[in-house]
Amino acid sequence: MDEKGIQGINFARMCSREPMESATCHEYFSKADEVEPAGRIIAEHLRLPYVTLSNALAVYPESGIPPVFTRWPYSRSYPAKIRNTLGYLLQRRLARNWLATLNRQRHEWHLPPCRSPADLISRWGHVAQQPLFFDYPREQLPSQFHYTGPWHDRRVRPPVLLPFEKLDGGPLIYASMGTLQNQIQQVFREIARACDGLDAQLVISLGGGAKPGLVAPLPGNPLVVGYAPQLELLARAALTITHAGLNTVLESLPYGVPMVAIPVGNDQPGVAARVKRLGAGELLPIKRLRADRLRTLVKKVFGQERYRLQARRFMVEIQNTDGVGKATDVIEQVLREQRPVFRATAVS
Repeated sequence: MDEKGIQGINFARMCSREPMESATCHEYFSKADEVEPAGRIIAEHLRLPYVTLSNALAVYPESGIPPVFTRWPYSRSYPAKIRNTLGYLLQRRLARNWLATLNRQRHEWHLPPCRSPADLISRWGHVAQQPLFFDYPREQLPSQFHYTGPWHDRRVRPPVLLPFEKLDGGPLIYASMGTLQNQIQQVFREIARACDGLDAQLVISLGGGAKPGLVAPLPGNPLVVGYAPQLELLARAALTITHAGLNTVLESLPYGVPMVAIPVGNDQPGVAARVKRLGAGELLPIKRLRADRLRTLVKKVFGQERYRLQARRFMVEIQNTDGVGKATDVIEQVLREQRPVFRATAVS
């Protein structure tokens, strides 16, 4: 179990010992993500309604759907289903230790044991910022699951300064490897080498992984910043080079920006595979990253109109979706009616 899960259990013990305002408990649980497995047992122990949130890709196992930690292409063929099933078995095997830890706590609180990670998903409701179009066709999706769309609201973002006067006004390539897996400076060097000499200005956001002044000079003299006002840059960008974090992908598409994805871990391979399947970009696994390979893909996506047209197709769909509002409606309906909220009964 990770540190947040341990903190959550300690919080629940405190709630059970001392009277607390229910809003305080609800505030904690409203932030419990699908990958925070302690969330459900805390809610069950405190007898609180609980809605699972998927900030990343939803991880429901289904034989026809590749596990999110793989970049396997979608296929309904029998060999693909066997491959996917074996992937989920591996996932369950890797989860045995933390599941045993959770079940020890469940036993202490007189709760029935969970046999798989899927047992930890809320039966009350499950909301995901993943849009419907950004998933593979599913056949076994639980009725309490809701696709909502992105949970981004630029109005509540803290301002980030950028020397906009250093932008040359030409085509812009924006590169970011996120804020968690961004400390491999060689990756940024390969990105800079791949874009050197192209008819575009490269802007690299280090995402807090290093200070710009400590990064060695990069080929092509790109503009390098510690943090970037991502939405403002995406509004000007012709291409995004990304680690395939779901947030960056769902922020690129509303601006009609195609991508070259370099997935590192977690659900990023699955996100990158979906970008490629939608025709909105290409992917290059981090283990195969070399400047010449990346340059080939950058020139392909940057130079071919079909990628931009596909990205713009989904731009319209996202712009017409109120993801924050939909997710809030489901959560409030669960709390108001104190019952599971299914897709057919959700208030829109």
